[in-house]
Amino acid sequence: VTESFKNAAGDDMVVINEGSNRGLKENVMMNVSRGDAFIATIVLTTIEPTRAVGKVTNVRTGPVQNGDSVLSRLD
Repeated sequence: VTESFKNAAGDDMVVINEGSNRGLKENVMMNVSRGDAFIATIVLTTIEPTRAVGKVTNVRTGPVQNGDSVLSRLD
């Protein structure tokens, strides 16, 4: 996570530093973690070649912060 912000509707949003160059697509759900802890889920809303924007959903141990990791699955 490189940035977090609220959109015009008040939704929590994040920017990640991966995009279509790594095969990411809109409406894909990804997991946010910090260390070994699950933080939240995001749904990707905007995809560019080297970055993507996602809406934060299912917050368990929030808020999402800069530097958190985003993974397609949790191991």
